[in-house]
Amino acid sequence: MRCRLLGASVGLGLAIVVSAAAQTPDQLMARCLGNDNSPPEQSLEACTAVLKLGASAPQAPAQTYYDRARVHETMKRLDLALADIDQALKLAPADATILFWQARLYQDLGKDDLALAGYAEALRADPGLNECLNRRGQIYLKAGALDLADREFAALATRSTIEAPTAALLSRGIAQLKLGKSDAALAAFALALKSEPRSPWEEATALYGSGLAHRAKGEASAGDAAIARATALDKDVSRRFEKFGLKAG
Repeated sequence: MRCRLLGASVGLGLAIVVSAAAQTPDQLMARCLGNDNSPPEQSLEACTAVLKLGASAPQAPAQTYYDRARVHETMKRLDLALADIDQALKLAPADATILFWQARLYQDLGKDDLALAGYAEALRADPGLNECLNRRGQIYLKAGALDLADREFAALATRSTIEAPTAALLSRGIAQLKLGKSDAALAAFALALKSEPRSPWEEATALYGSGLAHRAKGEASAGDAAIARATALDKDVSRRFEKFGLKAG
């Protein structure tokens, strides 16, 4: 029985190799990118096969390392994702998108100092990478550096080339709440409520934050109504705010 199982396992492994070998470079690239709806394991196999093509690959190796890192990231294999991103940066050290993703992975791994340095480097390579501002603000907000957090969110909100992402508006509103600036918090949450599209999670967060701001201003009726609407949309919204030391009371 053991021999049969071993044989079946070897056979399966050979089938995967043969399957990858039978693909054209363009087909491998499509599978690496997940364009054929393949499971992540097959996407990883395809990315690796593309890297082995060398000069005949459909794209530069740095991009393929980046693509494989994205697959690892979706599978929650952050250390492996970071290793591939590091390889990509050895080949393309000035690529702003790859620099951003390296910083993002550092942040997801809890290495905030490295993430902050990485976002700064990514912004030097491409000042238009607005998500760097949002993510730096998130780090500052978590660390309690509220003025620094608000600076990042304010800079993002005033960039004329974009509408500020809803997430950044929500984070700015939370920072303003913690700074005791209720009117500024209400303004940020009001903009978030106008953003389209927005998820129920985002709407609940904006409503709950607005409710806290109204209460802080002594506007109990408006505050209670907003908090009730938020809780009806998302029963966990209060817990998210409690992580920032903000309670409805």
